Amino acid sequence: METSNDAVRRALREIDAGHRDELAATEEAIDRLYQSDAPAATKWDVITGGANRARWMKVGGVTVLTSAVLAACGGGDAAAPPPGPAPGGPTTTTPEQSKEDPADLRIFRFAASLENLAVAAYDAGAARLTTPAVVAAAKLFQEHHKDHAKLFNALLTTNGEKAFTEPNGVLLATLKPQIDALATEADVLAFAQDLELKAASTYFSTVGVLQGEKLAYTTMTIGSTEYRHAALLSSIRGVPIESTKPGFLTTAEAIAPVGV
Repeated sequence: METSNDAVRRALREIDAGHRDELAATEEAIDRLYQSDAPAATKWDVITGGANRARWMKVGGVTVLTSAVLAACGGGDAAAPPPGPAPGGPTTTTPEQSKEDPADLRIFRFAASLENLAVAAYDAGAARLTTPAVVAAAKLFQEHHKDHAKLFNALLTTNGEKAFTEPNGVLLATLKPQIDALATEADVLAFAQDLELKAASTYFSTVGVLQGEKLAYTTMTIGSTEYRHAALLSSIRGVPIESTKPGFLTTAEAIAPVGV
């Protein structure tokens, strides 16, 4: 192993701290929205950080301005309420305002299925891992993928969609020969690095596709965490990412959404 056990464990602590900090604001926003009886379209505006933030909704039994909820969750300054219904009254959402982008939902379904696939892949390779620091890395990265899947599914269910709780079937079938061929710790590390890179590249490729800056930021932070997974695996292997995946940061490794 090219990187010492102590260095790996220090890196894991840093990656985990970044992972938790980056997702905290979005997770808090979603948790608060689960207490609300507001329409799905209003919740969607809060999550996306879109233009239609100034709406009234009930959170935990209290009527509040949605922009204030977003601001409290890291989404920016609260806006003044628009003219129209008083607190607790009906919303004035137009069909154009409430219409979410189907591309977003497909991205979230695919992302959840990809995260579930990563969880399954780490399970499949676990028996081949022997170095304590590598075992710790695999367990932590798998937990991160579970967290990411949970967040993507929360974005789906907040918008009235069903959660996607299984690995992506199309990708799993494609990768099964590689997974079945994993015979050593080195094999697992190489496979995991490649999968982490592809996942990160996929999320980076969503910039400009997702509606709302908050969604783009959340997806990019998840991609950044998974890139850090790949970077540490690369360091452990002693194989620089640049030499194995040229052009990665230009999203060359992105996976097209399939199986959702």
